Amino acid sequence: MGLSGICEAVIMPIKDREANRKYQREWARKNSKTKKKNQVGFKTRQKMVDDAKSHPCVICNKEYPIEVMELHHIDSASKTSTISQLQRKASYARLRDEIDKCAPVCANCHRLLKHGYVDLPELILLPS
Repeated sequence: MGLSGICEAVIMPIKDREANRKYQREWARKNSKTKKKNQVGFKTRQKMVDDAKSHPCVICNKEYPIEVMELHHIDSASKTSTISQLQRKASYARLRDEIDKCAPVCANCHRLLKHGYVDLPELILLPS
């Protein structure tokens, strides 16, 4: 009889294209925790950035919604990456380290700061 008789009777999902697709869809339904876990990670990193932006501007001392606030690197030489890049892929510790190097400024003050019209205050007490 041999092995060929046994193998022909069992259709492996990998051999049959339609069965393989069905198997993959079923596997994805059962293991959807992976996708949710990744989404939770992004949401946690987003919350870290939003918390850093929830403080008043260090230049004008006005409070704005987090959509208007930006994080400005106090020392651009110590900048390893942008916050938006780290927010998508970095570990929590690495993102936290980069956020600690930044000061929250409103969009208007950030533009003025970038073009040299205003300076950062001498002593910046970063919120913890």
